[in-house]
Amino acid sequence: MMNVSCNWLRELVDVDLDPEALVKVLTGAGIEVTAMARRAVPSGVVVGLVKTVARHPNADKLSLCTVDVGGQDLQVVCGAPNVAQGMRVPCATVGTVLGPEMTISKAKIRGVESFGMLCSERELGLSDDHSGIMALDPECRPGARVNEYYPDDAVLTIEVTPNRGDCLSMKGVAREVAAATGKRLRPLAVPVKEGGGRIADDISVTIEHAEGCPRYLGRLVRGVTIGPSPLWLKNRLSACGMRPINNVVDITNYILLLFGQPMHAFDYRQIGGRAIIVKRAAASQTFITLDNTSRALTPQDLLICDAERAVALAGIMGGQNSEIAEDTKDVFLECAFFQPAGIRITRKRLGLMTDAAFRFERGVDPAEGLEEAIDTAAELMRTLAGGMVVSGRIDACPAPIRPRAVSLRPSRIERVLGIEVSADQAVSYLEGLGIRCVSRTPESLAFSVPAYRHDITQEVDLIEEVGRRYGYDNIPTAQYATVALDQPSQDIERRSDRIRDVLAFAGLNEIMTPTLAPEKWRALLTPQQDAVKVLNPVSPDLAQMRTALLGSMLQALAHNLNRRNLNNRLFELGPVYLPKAGQQLPDEPERLAVLLEGDFLPRSWMGTPTPSSFHVLKGLLERAAVLGPLGTLSYKPCADRAEWFEDEAAEVASDLGVSGVMGKVAGRLLQAFEIKGTVYYAELDVGKLLAGAEPLAKYRALARFPAVERDLAFVVAEDLPAVSLAAEMRTVSDLVESVEAFDLYHGKNLPQGRKSLAYSLRLRSPERTLTDPEADEVVKRIVATLKAKFGADLRG
Repeated sequence: MMNVSCNWLRELVDVDLDPEALVKVLTGAGIEVTAMARRAVPSGVVVGLVKTVARHPNADKLSLCTVDVGGQDLQVVCGAPNVAQGMRVPCATVGTVLGPEMTISKAKIRGVESFGMLCSERELGLSDDHSGIMALDPECRPGARVNEYYPDDAVLTIEVTPNRGDCLSMKGVAREVAAATGKRLRPLAVPVKEGGGRIADDISVTIEHAEGCPRYLGRLVRGVTIGPSPLWLKNRLSACGMRPINNVVDITNYILLLFGQPMHAFDYRQIGGRAIIVKRAAASQTFITLDNTSRALTPQDLLICDAERAVALAGIMGGQNSEIAEDTKDVFLECAFFQPAGIRITRKRLGLMTDAAFRFERGVDPAEGLEEAIDTAAELMRTLAGGMVVSGRIDACPAPIRPRAVSLRPSRIERVLGIEVSADQAVSYLEGLGIRCVSRTPESLAFSVPAYRHDITQEVDLIEEVGRRYGYDNIPTAQYATVALDQPSQDIERRSDRIRDVLAFAGLNEIMTPTLAPEKWRALLTPQQDAVKVLNPVSPDLAQMRTALLGSMLQALAHNLNRRNLNNRLFELGPVYLPKAGQQLPDEPERLAVLLEGDFLPRSWMGTPTPSSFHVLKGLLERAAVLGPLGTLSYKPCADRAEWFEDEAAEVASDLGVSGVMGKVAGRLLQAFEIKGTVYYAELDVGKLLAGAEPLAKYRALARFPAVERDLAFVVAEDLPAVSLAAEMRTVSDLVESVEAFDLYHGKNLPQGRKSLAYSLRLRSPERTLTDPEADEVVKRIVATLKAKFGADLRG
C-alpha cells in the first residue's frame, strides 16, 4: 500500500488531470486505487503566533493563550498540552467551518471567553495526529491563510501487487501515468555538486555475501547541520503519510517515496575502522535495532557491519549505535540492492515490518535507480543541510547488473489476448514503459527489460504489458466460446465421490480444513514425523503442512462446540504432507477422516437417542467398505498411533490397500483443543485405493439350497481377538459361508483371564442340501482346529 499525492504527481508528469481522472487512469493501468482523501485547509484557518500562555483560572488542564493572527490579538482557550509561547499554530477564527458539524463560534469556556480554536493536524484533515496543536514552520507569516503553505491536495491510496515493486514510488506511478496518457515524465534525478577529497580515502565497502547483496553504493557528506526540513519537504512527506523528523532523515524518506529506493544514513563518526562490511550474522548473534529492541539473529540474516560490530540489519532497520543525532556532522549514505527473498525471510521471522523491508522484498531498481537515488540524496543534503559532498561514489558490485533480454512473437499476442496488435504497436506500447526493443525480425521482437521490472521474465509477461497498455476495457467481449460439457471424471475423482456419497447419505457432514497447520499440532499428534515447513508463512499458526487430519478435525469440532453446535458427525477426504528424504517434493497420501461427537441419532418420538460409540464408528466404516468400496476390512489391536486413543482402539486394514486407525480419542488431546465430552475418530490412508485399478465386481447366482446354521461359544484367552477365531473358522471347509460374532461374556463361571465368544455359523453347499451329519462333521473339525491353534474350549 502507498499514498500518492496528486499535487506531487502532477509535478512529475506534464498532465493537468483532476484526482478523479487520475484514479481512472491508474485503474485502467492495472493499479488499484482503494481510497482518495481530500486535504483542504479551510480559508478561515490562519497562522497564529502564540504570544502568551497562562493557566486557565477555572481549569487545571486548560490554557489561556494570546494569539497574534496578523495585527490582531485573540484570546483563545486551549486544552492541548504542547502549546507554548513563540509557537506558530493554525488558528480557526470565528465563523470557520471545520466540518459538517463543527463551526467555530465565540464561546465561553469555564467562564472565560474564547475567540477561536487552535487546531491539530487531524482537525485540519492533514493527518490522523491528534496528540496536540500542530506546530507550523517558523517561516509561516502570522495572519496568512494556512492553505497558502498547505495547498489543497488529494491523496490516493493504491494497493500494489507483490510483483510490482516498481510502483511503490512516485516515480513508478508517474511512469505509468505518463505511459497511459502519452505525456512526458519529467527528469527526477538531481546532479550532485561534489566538493573535494576522495571518498576512497575516507571509507571502504566490502561485500562478503554477494548473493544477499549484489550491489552496494555509498556517498559521504561532511559538515551537515541537523535541523528542520523546509516546508515543501515536510508537506510532501506528510501528504504521503510520513512524519517529518529532521532534514537528514527527511531526505532519506523523500528518496524512498520518490524513487522507491530505501536508504540509510549513518553517523560517520560512529563507523568503526572507517569500513563497511556486508556479511551474514553469526549463530546466536543479537543486535539492537533503532526501536531499542534486541533481535536474536541466525546465519540466514544479513548485516551491515563496520570493522568492529554490526551497525544495521540489512534492508530492514538500522542500529542504535550509528543513528543520526542532533550533533551529527558527517553522514555516510547507504544505497543498496538486497535480494528480496533474504529480506522477506528475516523480516517474517523477526516480525519486523518497515517501509524499507516492504520495498526491498518486492524488488527495487539495482541499476540506474540506485545511482539516481544516492546522488539526489547527497545533493539535497548539500543544499538543505549545508553539507559538502566528498568526491566519488563507492560502488561495490561483485557481478555486473545486466538487463534481461525477453523475446516476443507478435503472433502470440492474438492467441493470448484475443486481439490483433501489430508489431509496431506492441513496440510503441512497451517502449512507453521503458522496455526497449533491441532487435526485430518478421517473426520475433527482442526487448531489453529494465532492471526495475523484476516481474517481466518471459514472453507472456510482455504480452500482459501490451494488454495493459491496449486497455483491458478495450478488449471486446467474446460472443461465444467452445465448452466441453461432457467430460468424464477421472477414476480417482469418481472413487472419491463414491466414498463421499456413502458417508453423506449415512448422515455425516463433509468439511474441508486448511492444509497448513501450526508446529504445536505436529509435536502433539505426530512427534516422530517431520513436517514440510513453509518458507514464508503468513503466521506462526500456518507455518507447516499438516501431517495428520486429526488436528484440523479437532479444531473444527472445537469451533462448533464453542458455538453450541452439538452432535457433530464429520468427515474429510484430503491429503497430508510427509517429507521424503533426498526429495524436494513430499508424499501427499490421501486420508479419510471420520469424527463422531455427541449423539449419532437424536432423540425422537420413537425413542431415546443413539450416542456415538466405537461400534457406531465401526459400522460407518463397514458401510463405506461395502458401498464405497474400501474393500473387506479387518481389525486388530492398535499399535500405530496408539497415543491418539484410550480404552477403545483398533488398527484397520483392507484387501484393497486401505490402512489406518480408529478409536476413542484420548482425553489429553481433547484437553489440548479445549473439548469436553467423548469423541470417536478414524483416519484411514486411502491413497493406494484411489490411485489403484478398481477391482471388477464379481457376481454369483443366488443360493438354490438352504443353509444350516449353528451357534458356537468358545472360552478363550482374554487377549485373543474375536476376528482371529472367525478367520480360522472360514478356512476349515468350503461349506462355511459366513461367521458372525454375536456375544462377548466375562464373569462368573469362567476362569481368570478367560472370556467367552459366541458365533453364528452358516453352512451351505452350492450343489445339494446339507444333512445334519455333514454339518456336525464340519462343526467338529472347527472345534478341533480352534482347540489346537488357540486353546479354545467349546462352552456347553
